[in-house]
Amino acid sequence: MSKPSLEIALHLLATGLLEAVDAKERGKERWIVNAHLVQALNHICAHQILKDGIPKVGGVHDLYTKARESLSEIEPDFVEQVEADEPLLDYFKEPTWLCEELSITSRDIVGEVQQRVILQIKSLATALGRPELYIEARQWMILHTIIIEDIIEEACNNSVALGLARGHLEKFYEICPVAHRLNLCEKCGRQYEPEKCGRPMCSPWTPPENTKEVFRVNHGAAMYIVRPGLAELWLFDELTKLGLQPELWPGDDAYDLRVEVAGKVLAIDVKDARSAKQLARRLNTDTIPSEPSWNDAYFVLPPWRDSQHYRHALQVNLKPNVPVLWANDLLTRIKGDIAK
Repeated sequence: MSKPSLEIALHLLATGLLEAVDAKERGKERWIVNAHLVQALNHICAHQILKDGIPKVGGVHDLYTKARESLSEIEPDFVEQVEADEPLLDYFKEPTWLCEELSITSRDIVGEVQQRVILQIKSLATALGRPELYIEARQWMILHTIIIEDIIEEACNNSVALGLARGHLEKFYEICPVAHRLNLCEKCGRQYEPEKCGRPMCSPWTPPENTKEVFRVNHGAAMYIVRPGLAELWLFDELTKLGLQPELWPGDDAYDLRVEVAGKVLAIDVKDARSAKQLARRLNTDTIPSEPSWNDAYFVLPPWRDSQHYRHALQVNLKPNVPVLWANDLLTRIKGDIAK
């Protein structure tokens, strides 16, 4: 019989926590114990029994408690798996970045509603012959993770595209409890934890005076649209500064950026992940779609992830010939091509 896998246990645990949080947000707390959490508990307890003779996790409820503390509180050997000792749930019992990256089915669980709404906006844009509607709505949300009172109405009055998509756009926001207001990141709209976010642009949000109602992007939108979108828009801006005309999310979001440089078309899929090991495993099985057509295609990593440790972890875990470039290296190449 094979030994219990800590890697599988981690993925099951993260997925189960995301599923439980999503169920609770939909008012279905009776689903708080789910199959993924039970399976994770079995793997963890089996590992601890084989190692120390006794299980150290008392049950699913104990998993929730320890998930708000650190990985080592659940199982010390987890730390080596992800090269980090951080919580899977934050102070507000919401999934952390680490939890999201470790999950295996969270797109189906947490992002299901958001994906449906995105498809509705795409369908509306197609029906109206207005592809820019989808692009503008998505950009606006990435840049407006926390909004107050009538900001959506004002924005929709000033933009035809946003006005048309308003009914769908509002579905990405949730009312923010007063207790959260003073501890939000103005970039991603969730809990402000700069040491865990890893992005230099993140900063605490300060509410304007006399603010009554505050809304922020919901968890699914933050996870699948805002957080990856911050890196995508950053690279879009950098390419634009070079005098290029990059296209965002071409071919119904086949990949992130398409840009012509010196007669060649580049396809770019931006990847911003805190764990180099987890990113490498995903890239090993990922591909960049061939349409819209391109001459060269790359997975591009943002500069704020660049470190000697991160590069080493990628090199060790990445299969040969995976087309990965750091953003600064890509920009240097492009500048050279432009100068020729």
